Amino acid sequence: MNRLAIALLSIGSLLPLGVQATEPTTITPPQVNESALAEEARAFTKQYAAALQKTLKDSLMQSGPVSAIEACKIHAPNISLQMGQQNGWEVSRTSEKLRNSNNQPDIWELEVLGDFKKKVDNGTPAKHLEHYEVVISNGKPAFRYMKAIPVQGVCLTCHGPQVTGPIKAAIDELFPNDKATGYQPGELRGAFTLKKTL
Repeated sequence: MNRLAIALLSIGSLLPLGVQATEPTTITPPQVNESALAEEARAFTKQYAAALQKTLKDSLMQSGPVSAIEACKIHAPNISLQMGQQNGWEVSRTSEKLRNSNNQPDIWELEVLGDFKKKVDNGTPAKHLEHYEVVISNGKPAFRYMKAIPVQGVCLTCHGPQVTGPIKAAIDELFPNDKATGYQPGELRGAFTLKKTL
C-alpha cells in the first residue's frame, strides 16, 4: 500500500492558481538571500509531500485506493492552505496535464514546467530538477520555487496508459476534466510550486 500511496500523491487536488493576466518580472532586490530562501523552500516541500502522503496512506489503509482518491480531492487543498498559512508560503502542485481543472498553472509556472520537460526529454532525471527566482508578482517582490515531480512505476496505477476499473470510475466522477493519464515512468508529472511575498 505504501507504493500506491506514493503514486496517488500526484493526483491533482491543489489550490486554485489561475492564469495571471501579466507575466511576473524577474528581479533581485537588495537584501534578499535567495540561497537561504531556496533551502527553506526545499525543506517545506518535503514537509508538504510527507503530509499529503500520510493523508493518502491513512485513507488507503482504511478503505482502499478509491477512498484515497476521494481524500486527495477533499483534504489535499486544506493541507495546502493550512501549511501555507502556518509557514508563510503559498504552496500547491501543478502540471501541464491537469487532473483537477482548478490547478491551472500561471504564466511563470508554465515556463518553468516547459523548461523542466525539455531537460527531462534531453535525459536529465526529473527528480533532480528545481527552479527558483525572485519576481515581481502583483506589484510586489516574491520568491518563487518549483520542484519537479517525476513519474515512477507506481504512479501508473492512476496516471498510466491503462487506468481501469474502480480507480478510473472514481477519477471520472471526481475529476471529469482529467488530462493526467498516459504517462510513462521517468516522464515529468508536474511540480510542487511555492511562493513567498517578500
